[in-house]
This record gives sequence, C-alpha cells and structure tokens, in this order.
Amino acid sequence: MEFDPIPNTSIASYERGFGDFVMKADLDSMREINYINELKQLLIFADLFDQKDQSITHAPRYLLRKVVEDLKILGLSIKVQCDINFTIFHDKYRKLSENFGHAQTVTEHSNHYNTFYNQSLDDFFIKIKNSLKLSGVNVEKIIGDKAPGQFRLSLAAADPLEFCDNIVLLKLVKYFFIPKGIKKLSDESDKSATFMAKLNEDSKGNSLSLKFIIEDSQTNNILESKS
Repeated sequence: MEFDPIPNTSIASYERGFGDFVMKADLDSMREINYINELKQLLIFADLFDQKDQSITHAPRYLLRKVVEDLKILGLSIKVQCDINFTIFHDKYRKLSENFGHAQTVTEHSNHYNTFYNQSLDDFFIKIKNSLKLSGVNVEKIIGDKAPGQFRLSLAAADPLEFCDNIVLLKLVKYFFIPKGIKKLSDESDKSATFMAKLNEDSKGNSLSLKFIIEDSQTNNILESKS
C-alpha cells in the first residue's frame, strides 16, 4: 500500500498542509497483551482530536462510538461477532516474496470444515489461540475453508469498540515491537499468513463476515425472526 497523500482532502494534503493531531488515551481500552517471550505489556488505544480539542469526526473509533451511543438512546445494545479468512503458506515472508507465483499453501486441496491437520498446523493453531487469549482476544474456533491453505477463524462476540480493537490485535504485522498476532506467529513457525482478498483471479477469496446481535432492554434479539 502506498502512503502518498490524497490531493484536496480536508484533513491533510499538500495544498492544506499537515497539521498535528492530539492522541488521547482511551483508558477503557487498556489491556495486557502478549509480548515477546510472553512478557506482559500494557496496550491502550487512543482517540484523535485536532489542535482545538475537537474530535476528528471521521476517525473510525469516533464513528463507531457514535453509533453505539445512538443505539443506547433507543434503548438498544449491540455486540459484534465475526468469521475471518486467512491463507497459510509453507514458506516465510521473504522467501515467499521472491517466488510468489509458485507459492505452496499448507494444504493442496479444499479443506472445508476439516478439523484434522498434521502436528505442525495443530501446534500453530494452538499458538494462535493461546497468544491471542493472553491479549484478551477470545478465539472460538479455527477450521478449514474452501480454498487450499485457507482457514476460518471465529472471534467471540464483544461490544463494537472492543471487537474492533481485537481485530487490530489479531492481524498485526510482524515487527518485533508488535504483540503476537497471526502474522508474527506464522513467521515464528516458518510459515506466512495473508488476509489478502484474492491471491489470484481464480482463487476463492478471503473475507471477513460480521454478525450483529442487537438487543432491547429485555435482552430480546430484535433481529431474530418471530416465525
């Protein structure tokens, strides 16, 4: 992904300049995370403000919090659950980047709903679940999906802000100062993982499917069919 500024945007651009932002810690997001060698560290997400102490109203956390507050006014609460696909390759990232056209996935066929894997994959999935649990992310299950080397991970339901924080931790990239998400763990296991939407035009795509649970004050699911 290129990080070139987009022309004529209102928040920052070559034409308007690049101002400073204020990052204020959201203490409700504070959690212990799994760091290098299982050392504990504190992680706190921040909200963005401008130099006049006004919220950046198109920041994702602001928009999400606004939706939750609007639902609360209506007497409703919401939780979010998701299934997310990713693909695992035998080789580590650097070797894979040198020969991606001949990349070998960890299974050579569709393994839809398969739960029986070799010891190497079982150990890898256990590492994922345990590492994310140490960072407060509850993984319900990991199962095979339609494409070769493709798997589906299910996250437990949580309130929307916490849920999105969990997704960030789940997918974090493989730098040494980042907590152990799927990409870093795959690198440590001599594998590589990608959440890329499609590996090529003929492949089954990776996706993220969301499930919303919206309840009234009596904890009735208002989206549930009455029939």
